[in-house]
Amino acid sequence: MVWIKLLATVARLSRELAEARANLKQAEQRLTALHQIALSLSTTLDLSRLLEVILEQLGQLWGYHHGAILLHDPATDELVVAASHEYSRAAGQRIAAGLGICGEVFRTGRPLVIDDVTGDPRYIEGVPGAQSELAVPLVWEGQVLGVLNVESPQAKAYGETDLDLLTTVAEQAAAAIGNARLHQETHHLAITDQQTELYNYRHFQERLAAAVREAQLTATPMSLLMLDLDFFKRCNDTYGHLTGDAVLQQLARLLRDSCRADDQVFRYGGEEFTVILPGTADADALRVAERIRERVAQHGFVTRSGRRLDFPITVSIGVAGYPRDAMSEVDLLIAADRAMYAAKGAGRNRVVPAGAGAPLLLA
Repeated sequence: MVWIKLLATVARLSRELAEARANLKQAEQRLTALHQIALSLSTTLDLSRLLEVILEQLGQLWGYHHGAILLHDPATDELVVAASHEYSRAAGQRIAAGLGICGEVFRTGRPLVIDDVTGDPRYIEGVPGAQSELAVPLVWEGQVLGVLNVESPQAKAYGETDLDLLTTVAEQAAAAIGNARLHQETHHLAITDQQTELYNYRHFQERLAAAVREAQLTATPMSLLMLDLDFFKRCNDTYGHLTGDAVLQQLARLLRDSCRADDQVFRYGGEEFTVILPGTADADALRVAERIRERVAQHGFVTRSGRRLDFPITVSIGVAGYPRDAMSEVDLLIAADRAMYAAKGAGRNRVVPAGAGAPLLLA
């Protein structure tokens, strides 16, 4: 009898030891996988790529093949599908921040495990035929940035182990997303003129060099506009510098609205602005410049308090193009600048192409 009890005890201990070894091996695998995803997240500060990496690792390392990352857009108070993998909702789709299971996770900051979504009225389809869902908040420095969501076609697919694992991944992901956003904001501030929200002179130098280099490599044209406000000193002297600043801001918005999607608008300095027109030949560049000139001349600029100015605001614009007028960014800038001063010398409120005061042709 004693031997039987002893053998039973040995068998039980053997089973417990085997189970402990299995748990230890599983824990080691999880730690290795978590280390791998941490390394992957540290390789980029590009937010789009970062989100793709998170979902790729979830599928490759742990088999969570159906997932999405939804980030909060404070401007609209919506959750935006920022990245997805084998998910029916493509990137860019939006839901109100309080709707659905993800919306509740975002609002409360607490994860949810749903064993059967088919009977849950909160469920918004993310995967056709899904039965289970696990949603975890992405929290960084006390702020909920969004939700990490996975779904499965199997009922009761997720347990405590999955919740613990996804919570740990969400913590890493939220820190990486927060740092990537901070990097983007810092970069934006570095290249943006704070007064007009246009790109600044420093970024203009970088983009002009890149645009000319691209034109050289692809043997395509590009053009540059140099703009200067006419008699801007009169505006400052009449209404004060605060209204002068307001006029510059109105002009910046007008320039953005008057240009095409690929055009790049910059504040060069003071009341001077530039526009880079990639892939644009001379005639089209002149049309863009003339459209800008007309819209500025016809626009009703107002003071800081909203009162209409007593005189019109106009611009003089010089236009230069690669390769017709210059072969380098320095020479292109000089040519556009000279054409702009030629426009001012010819009476202002006009467009002048580079090249010895050549006539404006818009045919």
